[in-house]
Amino acid sequence: RYDLVQTLPLTDAVIPLAEGIFVQYIDRDVMFVRHQAKAANVVAQVYAVGLDIGVTGVPEQIRGFIAADVTVRGKTWRVVGTHPEPSWPALGETPQITELVNAVANETRPVIIAGDLNLEPGSPEYAQLAAAGFADLYLERQGRSLDGLTCCHSDPGLRNPEPDFTKRIDYVLARPGQGMRLGPVLLELFGDDQRER
Repeated sequence: RYDLVQTLPLTDAVIPLAEGIFVQYIDRDVMFVRHQAKAANVVAQVYAVGLDIGVTGVPEQIRGFIAADVTVRGKTWRVVGTHPEPSWPALGETPQITELVNAVANETRPVIIAGDLNLEPGSPEYAQLAAAGFADLYLERQGRSLDGLTCCHSDPGLRNPEPDFTKRIDYVLARPGQGMRLGPVLLELFGDDQRER
């Protein structure tokens, strides 16, 4: 059982497909916590910089993040859920990742960032998160392998019998609080088994 913590409205646009035919595109960030967990100090924030994705009717793709202090079994973490845009080659950076790092830069408690971060291991943004003290929990569990592929199913209906993922863009990153260290990591990839789809 889960409880809704916050919903953040993002892109909401009507897109013309053909003469007289339109589709409404609605995007939201949402955070849930297990019923036994407590969430406080919730922040839902749109990134300052959006991206023109070149779709008629969508002036820019709006992204953001939701953060909350989540307490489980007496321990509190600052948990951030987000889905930023991929790298922006024209800018040579991803300003949304910079904004995300700055949003938690002064946090002294442990921080977890989770979501489809749209970046791959070895990218400058991945290095930026590592430089800010965030550990990739997949690597903490699995060692230095860069496998752990999470994207993308070739069949959009998720009916392919075996996953045929080609890249890893989904992460759980953690930065221990002051004077703390990461403990053992339990990890399970969800969605790679057809029964989970």
